[in-house]
Amino acid sequence: KNEMCEYVQEFYFHNGQVILIELITTLKESNRIADKQKMYFENEDLVAWFDYDGKVDRNSEKFKKVATERNEYLTNLIAESLN
Repeated sequence: KNEMCEYVQEFYFHNGQVILIELITTLKESNRIADKQKMYFENEDLVAWFDYDGKVDRNSEKFKKVATERNEYLTNLIAESLN
């Protein structure tokens, strides 16, 4: 993580399942948004992803890698919340 930036992750749920994760990176000094990403989920699976440059191709290696990592992260997050 960069000390010059502030990172925010917002989670949106419907019926106990995450449907959207919004990731926002802001430059602290200017309060300007440096990066913004939205990840949409259905049944805990990543189905669409928009980054600062637009829609990420779901067949790309980048999409597949993040889908796998996010699904593992969500599984851990949900397990922790049940304890």
